Amino acid sequence: MTSTNRALRCLVTGTMLLIAIASTPGVDLEARFRLSNLEFDRDRVLTDRSLPGDRLDWGVSALVRQPLSDQLSVAFEYDTDQVLRNTVYARLSYVDSFFSVAVGPFFGILNGGGSFLKSGLSTTVTLFAPGIAIATLRSDTSLSGRLVVPGDYIQEQSELSLGFYVPNAIPTFYVRSRRFSYRAADGGENVDRLVAYGLETRLFQKNTPYRITIDFAYQSGARVFGDPATGTQIEHGFGALAVGTAVSADLFDRWSAHVDLQSAIFLFGTGELLGASRGDAFLFRLTTGVAFSL
Repeated sequence: MTSTNRALRCLVTGTMLLIAIASTPGVDLEARFRLSNLEFDRDRVLTDRSLPGDRLDWGVSALVRQPLSDQLSVAFEYDTDQVLRNTVYARLSYVDSFFSVAVGPFFGILNGGGSFLKSGLSTTVTLFAPGIAIATLRSDTSLSGRLVVPGDYIQEQSELSLGFYVPNAIPTFYVRSRRFSYRAADGGENVDRLVAYGLETRLFQKNTPYRITIDFAYQSGARVFGDPATGTQIEHGFGALAVGTAVSADLFDRWSAHVDLQSAIFLFGTGELLGASRGDAFLFRLTTGVAFSL
């Protein structure tokens, strides 16, 4: 199946999810569209020696959040990601003055293999020291930890961040990781992964309708091919120095918009691609979205 057909399927699924529950009063709706040439192709083969930049991949996400009280809410999200593929989340969130917790199941959906759904658990804990610091720990992982037959896969996502309050800004140091491990048709265990180490600074000012975030990061991506005969692994990797700017703005009474552009100012190969570089293309990730409160 081509990446275009996958993206169209993701778009239809996300739209149907929104339509099904958009009539519920009091919910917050959010939809986003992503376009990127800064990842490896999902269908990459061992003989491919190119770095990212030759093709565009796109995807969508849809989020529905229903407040249950001042501190409690439930959210449902559909997301398609170049690394993690297709995922549906259901989370229950509790927010207090000094901490928040979001926990719930997630399901890999239509990601290949014989199973329609692949279940996992998502947990996010955030600690607040008001006016001083904020720390976040997130861990998502599939419940099945074994790859037995071709088509089996494991989705993993994690985040560790620590931010500090300064006048009109919150600079945050973070490590974010996404990993998709799967048993290929030849019996080898392949891995797609993307890890980002960065500094993200959220700028804000009271009584303004917009918020700006500036991001500097080193990103490390890879496709690892496992050889079932020898048990060895061959890694096609890349490293990228990326800078990004995101702007969120309140447009109308209940509408808001979001634009996030990341670009790689330098990209180079690692692993089997060591020595390769890419200076002939504009490498980017663009995310646009709208949110609406009923």
